[in-house]
Amino acid sequence: MNFSRLGLLWFLIFIYYPCSSQCIINDFKIIAGPCNQRGQFYITIDLNSNENFQRFNVIGNGINYGTFSYSTLPIKIGPLKADCITDYEFLIRDSLIANCQLYKKIGTFCCDDLCKIRISDISATNCENGKYGLGLNFENISFGGQFDIYNNSKKLGSYPVADLPISLNNIESNLNETFNQISVCAVNEKVCCDTVMLANPCICTIANLRGQIINCNDKSEEFSVKINLDYHGTSDSFRVGVI
Repeated sequence: MNFSRLGLLWFLIFIYYPCSSQCIINDFKIIAGPCNQRGQFYITIDLNSNENFQRFNVIGNGINYGTFSYSTLPIKIGPLKADCITDYEFLIRDSLIANCQLYKKIGTFCCDDLCKIRISDISATNCENGKYGLGLNFENISFGGQFDIYNNSKKLGSYPVADLPISLNNIESNLNETFNQISVCAVNEKVCCDTVMLANPCICTIANLRGQIINCNDKSEEFSVKINLDYHGTSDSFRVGVI
């Protein structure tokens, strides 16, 4: 068989192109890992491929997680939120052959409450020059040997669990709000936390008003009320009225 140079070129292109453009992605597998303390998880992606030199893209829920070499399989993607809402789906696409791709839907994922911080006791001392003392304790610790304390989003420091209950002095109070926001978090974390609003001892506050009806008289349709409340920085008396 005789070929001209042009004919030989087209023949080589013809026999090469179909072989080089064959889709080599198959048997797409996704394995979800365990949840971490932040309610997140990773997935491991693996697939069978006869290609060891080219690359592929990973796209999940509209997010491009990057380009990877087939030789690095299996790969880990994450962290992903296990919020019981997000319906996860992933697409594997060859980086050279546009129509060579595989799709898989893995659904939603939920995590148990792995953040076990619960503030059980908290108190503030009297205010002096815009500063106060803080005492606190908490329970259900499951994150290690240290924790962070934040006062109005400002980190006060890291402390060992062995020091609980803890007392801190000279904490700067918010002089414009009736409450200070106190947070206890796993060390170097801002997701695994418990937060309480502590009545501000540096300004006048009346909070946590409680009332109880007593001595109700059906005939006269009269009753008495027992009142209690928390207060800071007030005078020695208060008024009670009916709205």
